[in-house]
Amino acid sequence: MVLRGVDVEPMGTKIELEKEFPDGSVVRITASPHEFHVTNRALFPRENLAPFYQDTLYWSARKQDGILFYGWLKDNLSKAAHMPIQELKDVWHSLGVQYDSH
Repeated sequence: MVLRGVDVEPMGTKIELEKEFPDGSVVRITASPHEFHVTNRALFPRENLAPFYQDTLYWSARKQDGILFYGWLKDNLSKAAHMPIQELKDVWHSLGVQYDSH
């Protein structure tokens, strides 16, 4: 039996972006050539109560999805750095990227 080793990414290939939007939400993108993780911290206002933040994590469902998004991200860094989560979801949809979230 052959056991699989650890994947090691070449130095300098990891991309990390973070943007805070005027509404208080924050999108953080971390991507490598084989996977991505996106955290969306959204502010939810409540009537007569203090607003609260809720984080939602999105990640690549398959290795090929990470590869597709990483390629797009490398070509669109300045654009991606200012995208709210819905625009990122639209990009994933247009690329055929599947993602999981919680």
